[in-house]
Amino acid sequence: MWIETFAQWNRSSRQAVFAALVLIGAVAMYNWIVAPHVTYLLAVQTYEPVVDRVAHEKASLKNLLIGRRKMLEDLESQFSRMRQIVYTDEQARQLFGDLGAMAAEHKCTVTTVDSASDRPARIVGGDPKSLMVEPVDTSLTITGAYDGIMAFIGRLLAQPRKIWVRSLTMEPVGTDVKRLRCRIYMGIYVIQEKEAVSHD
Repeated sequence: MWIETFAQWNRSSRQAVFAALVLIGAVAMYNWIVAPHVTYLLAVQTYEPVVDRVAHEKASLKNLLIGRRKMLEDLESQFSRMRQIVYTDEQARQLFGDLGAMAAEHKCTVTTVDSASDRPARIVGGDPKSLMVEPVDTSLTITGAYDGIMAFIGRLLAQPRKIWVRSLTMEPVGTDVKRLRCRIYMGIYVIQEKEAVSHD
């Protein structure tokens, strides 16, 4: 019935209907095919600066992370070297306990040992008790022959962990010029670590 009515229309009416159908089809095709792509391109245009900024921030963070990792590796290396020259509490006790035996090996006698430590100094960590190093100064008096005293001092300086000899004085014992009294001021550093701190 619609076809019969359409057939009765004059030519200009039919052309107008065709034109309207073509226009409706074109608008529908635009909405279905072109408009989504245009919207996508507009969104890309809008978000492109955001993506560029995020990429720039990511690169900056990556460079910062690389720098921090290098700094951490350097600090770990320095800390590892430092741990090789400082004493633990146990190692310090063993050192002071062995002084008499070390002197006896060189035919010397330890007469006095006086130790005094400064206030511990924090070197690592935000917590004041996380990692401390304590300078321990010791005054040591030994008696013996010159060669034995020098051998004992050499033995002290050859310890695997660092001993600083601050000063020493030597004088004869009474009238016996072969027997000397040597007063040695030396220092070590003792590291105080809490179990919670890991340095692996």
